[in-house]
Amino acid sequence: MKNYLLVCDERGTKSIKSTRRTFTIGGIALPEEEQTNVLLAWSGIKQNLCGRHDVELKWSHFFSGHHQKSGDNPLLNQDSERCRQDAMWALNDLFESANVFPLTVIVRKDNVDDSLLELTRKGKKIISIRFVLSVLLGQFALYLREQDGKKGEIWCDQLGSLQEQNDLKSAFASTFDNLGNLLPPLLPYVKAVNPHLSFFDSSQKPIIQVADFVSGVIWAAAEGDSWFLRKHLEKYTLGRKRTYGIAFLEA
Repeated sequence: MKNYLLVCDERGTKSIKSTRRTFTIGGIALPEEEQTNVLLAWSGIKQNLCGRHDVELKWSHFFSGHHQKSGDNPLLNQDSERCRQDAMWALNDLFESANVFPLTVIVRKDNVDDSLLELTRKGKKIISIRFVLSVLLGQFALYLREQDGKKGEIWCDQLGSLQEQNDLKSAFASTFDNLGNLLPPLLPYVKAVNPHLSFFDSSQKPIIQVADFVSGVIWAAAEGDSWFLRKHLEKYTLGRKRTYGIAFLEA
């Protein structure tokens, strides 16, 4: 029985009042047995772009001004336009070399419907993480149906605190109560997903580094370069008649 993984991370903030225009959560879906091929492809990408494979290459290294100190950047060529082209090449090489598929939810804050929001205890408007997670779960269920998968797990990059991780675990578990009613044909595949999120450091699970790169590039593109996003990911979603890979939530 094949086991499938959704390895993901979140980007941006859930607060509506923020300098960030989007909030995203997602990463890559793959058969668990495909991890070796993905990591081999990722090792080759690092060797090509950094001159060595034993470095940690992050999405932010490709986008200047996104929380990255120049001294920490392992890329051989750090020209901003070249970095952008290298990010394109790395995405293409990764998705061509291994059996992986991007799954991401993007919320655009400048045009978000009130139904996607909730209030904090202090009365501040934030994006409803339960709603976003229900969409992500639906995307993963569609992927499992396409693969005829019998079992799915979701792995996440570690968050800033144990409390944040517990909150996300609780929010994710609660999505199972309603999604089956909204999407009855997907119910068997929703039930195939483990309702308990697992959190790992990238040193424990190197596949987390790959998901960090994919989710980060998608977020950076959504923040200010939607053309980049469409051009370089549509062939892995629409181009393969998979219309569920990247979900945009807005009014």
